[in-house]
Amino acid sequence: MRTITRKAFSLVEVMVALTVAIILVGMTTSIYNVFRKNITVQQNMAGLAQNARVVIDRLSRELRQSPVLVTNFPADSTDNSVTQPNQVEFEDGHAGDLSYRRYYISGTILKLETKEYYFPAAPTVRVQWSATNVAAGLQSRVLSTVDVADQVASIVGYDGGGVLNLTVTTTDGVNQNYPLRVTIQLRNLL
Repeated sequence: MRTITRKAFSLVEVMVALTVAIILVGMTTSIYNVFRKNITVQQNMAGLAQNARVVIDRLSRELRQSPVLVTNFPADSTDNSVTQPNQVEFEDGHAGDLSYRRYYISGTILKLETKEYYFPAAPTVRVQWSATNVAAGLQSRVLSTVDVADQVASIVGYDGGGVLNLTVTTTDGVNQNYPLRVTIQLRNLL
């Protein structure tokens, strides 16, 4: 009778192989998690950038057509006499009916408010925001409010005399902020 001998792994060899396999699986998982986290961070940043672009595009388009900028911005970053209003109000250049648009932040939602100004003695007659009447004070009425964008942290601007330097910052609320700057030529200011 012939004896068949089989070669087997020793316990030490099995333990070494298992250790190497565990290290390789651990390294692969670690690398995968780093890439996955990086992709998530990049996707979040892309979303913040998109939100900022939507806001800047919309504000730029509307402000270029506006005949009146109501919001008082500082002249430059060193001007401390005027605080940043964190909003933008202007006369709607498209409507031609003395309606005003105000972009403001509520929480992290950018809202657009359409409003009108009037005197209590004639509540159906719209007037300019700067109108004065000795007999009665100027009043405003909100006509509509809509959400424009989310994750907006701030609107900062500097009025350079016909040129508005505007920075919109979006945020994820945790650790990422995306500031987007634009210079807007206010072409139709009266």
